[in-house]
Amino acid sequence: MVALATGTTDGIGRATARRPARDGHHAVLTGRRSDLLERTVEQLIEEGHRAGARYLDVTDRAGFEDLAADAISRPDDVDVNKIVVRPAAQR
Repeated sequence: MVALATGTTDGIGRATARRPARDGHHAVLTGRRSDLLERTVEQLIEEGHRAGARYLDVTDRAGFEDLAADAISRPDDVDVNKIVVRPAAQR
């Protein structure tokens, strides 16, 4: 399974994203701070886990749609964590 988590550059988001990797899933971490994402992914890989990073600002509709399309196209199940869609924010 692929576990996709948003807002994973620090704090609770970072801690939340580490859990699926430690449970044996491929963790895909997303957020706006690429440097912090890469550091966390490197740590997970050094610990023997499968992980990847992808820049994502969830307020950028095109970026979010691209990520969703990529997740849907994967042959694995995708667990999406911490995604909040606020259509009213577009008005």
